[in-house]
Amino acid sequence: MLYTSLYKGDHTHPPTTTIQTTTRNKAKLRNIIISSQKGYSPTIFFVAVIMHRSSIVNFPRQFLRQYPSIQPAVTSRIAKPCDVFINHRGIDTKRTVVTLLYDHLFRLNLHPFLDNKNMKPGDKLFDNINSAIRKCKVGVTVFSPRYCESYFCLHELALIMESKKKVIPIFCDIKPSQLRVVNDGKCPVEDIRRFRWALEEAKYTVGLTFDSLKG
Repeated sequence: MLYTSLYKGDHTHPPTTTIQTTTRNKAKLRNIIISSQKGYSPTIFFVAVIMHRSSIVNFPRQFLRQYPSIQPAVTSRIAKPCDVFINHRGIDTKRTVVTLLYDHLFRLNLHPFLDNKNMKPGDKLFDNINSAIRKCKVGVTVFSPRYCESYFCLHELALIMESKKKVIPIFCDIKPSQLRVVNDGKCPVEDIRRFRWALEEAKYTVGLTFDSLKG
């Protein structure tokens, strides 16, 4: 059983509660997502999403029978605008929490955007990513130890914040207070300013924590 807590163990941020993933939460997940898209608080949007690998593999068949409309349609992965843009550092999280998150959202008949899933050889990198961000309903930012080393991660984050999308941070193996943009002289000053502003906005948005060592 995996649990997530809001800013757990980071005393530089307001104390929050611990939320436990249960079978009952899985059945309510789709309603939570729909509610968040209607303007309600998205704080618990991913409480039931980031669960143990076995929970995803053994996702209850009766749930899918009860809601046949959420059966995935492979042809719709790229055809429809994405509901959720997943901003992440691939080297840290693509093989763990990010892929599990993408697959589970897709099982719920949502349309998440993940670069290696939604793009093909020959696609324009920035054109496709920027377009997906502008069209998405929710942005999920998966912060990780090497996140801030990536220009692409910070560019995506800045665009998500500038587009005024709902943002749900997931702090994977890192605390909010440990995230900072370092000016190594390779980026234009204006980009550094944008990145720092976006990072501060995201750091102080209520999110979730994920410890990869605990599954």
